[in-house]
Amino acid sequence: MKNKIVATLATLVLATAFANLFESAANATPESDETKNRLDGISHAGWEPVKTVIYSAAPVTLTPDTTGSAAKYAQTINDVKEGAPTTSFMLRDTKVLEELHCQVLAQKTFKRGNRYITIEEYLFDNPMYASAAFGLLHTGSANVVKRGDGSSEDEKSISFWQDRHFFRLASTEPDDEESKDVMNKMYKQMSAIVAIHSDSPRFAQYLPQIERVRGSERLVVGPLTSKHYFDLPFLEKLSIDKARIAALADYQVQYPNRERLRVLVINHENPLTAQAGYKSFVDELTALHEADFVKEGPNPQALFKINKTYLFLGFKEPNKLVLIYGARKRSSSSQLACQI
Repeated sequence: MKNKIVATLATLVLATAFANLFESAANATPESDETKNRLDGISHAGWEPVKTVIYSAAPVTLTPDTTGSAAKYAQTINDVKEGAPTTSFMLRDTKVLEELHCQVLAQKTFKRGNRYITIEEYLFDNPMYASAAFGLLHTGSANVVKRGDGSSEDEKSISFWQDRHFFRLASTEPDDEESKDVMNKMYKQMSAIVAIHSDSPRFAQYLPQIERVRGSERLVVGPLTSKHYFDLPFLEKLSIDKARIAALADYQVQYPNRERLRVLVINHENPLTAQAGYKSFVDELTALHEADFVKEGPNPQALFKINKTYLFLGFKEPNKLVLIYGARKRSSSSQLACQI
């Protein structure tokens, strides 16, 4: 039991990887002040707030709480224990947070006996990045009843995004009805405090509907977020971070072969950027793997076989790149590409 409690408490602190992105300096930013006020507004009878930490992408000094509550604000990044596990993988990679334009990251923890509930908040530049972060960070499956602007849950957590925010509430005890009820009430408090809602980015319209796996749609904003979904080299050559929009989804195709494929569609601002991205990616990959098939012309295509799995990349006029990965059969990728 002691080891379990120690492990649980370890999840309440952040890794020192934030030293390069989330620093301490002179004055609190408006964003960190607003985050503090939001978290101060979350409470529940019988659950004691035991720790709050807030980090800002801008230089910031976090003032200790003066209200007499148990919340403690980290003064410097050195107060954070090195190598501590965290409640979501994203906390271990500040470059991904930077790619997502994360402005503030915060945690607040509540305790009742030996049970803990942790709230994580990420604040981004705009709703598009919040939606992309939800795709990366959420746990569980999508809710029948939507929370915020999009949500999911499992036996011990609730994830949702709303406007520029992504929140995750996690309990240390799975299938604990009381903790789940408290998290639901805390969600309602947070959603009401944020107040503003945003429409979900309309990226799914760029993806073919036929045979698309419902709920697999994701928004990607750069090479680092795309690497979470594709274990492939040279994704940075596709210039996803410069694209108008980039979206992916899984497909359960039946013809010509029954396969599950992952499709990434990148809409660039202009044809030159898309063409340059296609050429750069194909040139780099050809140096490592001989192309199985190459088609030249106004809409070039290339097919590679990497570790028994086919990768298809095609340029489609006027400014679109299509990447399909996961096929075991040679003909599967090109057939799906014809739908895009």
